[in-house]
Amino acid sequence: MRINSPLKKTVLFFILVLLLICVGFWAYSKKSSSYSLPEDVKSQISGFQPYYLPKDYSLPDDLIVDKNSIRYEADTLLFNLQTPDNKTINISEQPVPEEFNSEGGSFIGKETFDTTNGKVTLSFVDGRTSAFLITNQQDAFIILSSSQPITADTIRVILSSLEKV
Repeated sequence: MRINSPLKKTVLFFILVLLLICVGFWAYSKKSSSYSLPEDVKSQISGFQPYYLPKDYSLPDDLIVDKNSIRYEADTLLFNLQTPDNKTINISEQPVPEEFNSEGGSFIGKETFDTTNGKVTLSFVDGRTSAFLITNQQDAFIILSSSQPITADTIRVILSSLEKV
C-alpha cells in the first residue's frame, strides 16, 4: 500500500509523533516512579528526616514494597519488602546514633561493601541476614533484616535503590 496523498502522510506523521510521545511518558513514569510515604504516616513523623524508600524499578523483580507495612514508631521509619513466596525483608530507618563517629562506627559482620548510599556491613547469624548502612550524608541509619538468607547482591541492589523521599 502506497501513501501518496499529503493528507495521509500528515495524519500518519502525527500518529507516529503522538505514539512516540506516549511511549516517552510511559518510560519516564516507569523510571521516575517511586514509593512515597502514606499521608497518615507523614502526619505522625515528628523528628527524624530524611526518609529513604526504594525506587520500584530498581528492586529485584521478585521484591515489592508492602505498602501496608510502612509505619513510623519511636522515631523510626519501618517497612517491609515481600517476595512472591511471602518471605519478608524488614527495613528500618532511624537517626544515626550519637555514638557513631563520622566513620559510621563499627559493626561486626561477615562482609562489607559499598553501595551508592554508603558502606554496608553484612551479617549472617543462625540463618538470619542483617545489613547495616549509615548513609553517605550521615543522615540515616538503615537496618535490613530477614529470617531467611539473602544474597549480598540482592542486598546491594535493595540498599542502592533507596532514594530520599
